[in-house]
Amino acid sequence: MAKFYAKLSETGKNVFILVAITVIVFVLLSPFFLLGNVGIPLGWLLGSATEIVCYLTIVFGAGLLTSSVGKKSSVAAGLAVLFNSLRLVFYAGGLVLGGLCTYKWQNNLLNVWTVFAGYLPLLFVLAITALVKAQKEKKHPSSESIAIPSAEKAEEGEDHAGKI
Repeated sequence: MAKFYAKLSETGKNVFILVAITVIVFVLLSPFFLLGNVGIPLGWLLGSATEIVCYLTIVFGAGLLTSSVGKKSSVAAGLAVLFNSLRLVFYAGGLVLGGLCTYKWQNNLLNVWTVFAGYLPLLFVLAITALVKAQKEKKHPSSESIAIPSAEKAEEGEDHAGKI
């Protein structure tokens, strides 16, 4: 499993972690099926699936915007609006559906709070992976690092334009 994980891209690693968190928490919440409250694990599943789809729209949209399509400003702006609107519809749709099931229809098919909780792991996964990546780069700086001159040398009047 470690070899499989090591071969993944940064996006693939994030999706792998998100899917692993989804499955682990779903298994931990599965006793609620036996207790007659299926909305808690199903709400988590809906929230997590929505979160993963929205993350992939971010990645796919960024890839399109930085490709040759992104060089045309009107197309890039249209794609940015499309992907942002699509994510908003997904997030709002999950919460509205969970809210309707929880409060309006008062059935146990979905729980609005676990749908919301399913949206949260992305924030922590991205923050932690960014911190780990920053620590690795700090320990093993790459040759692609940009040298930024110190403030003391800039005050002395040296020309640092070639170093940046």
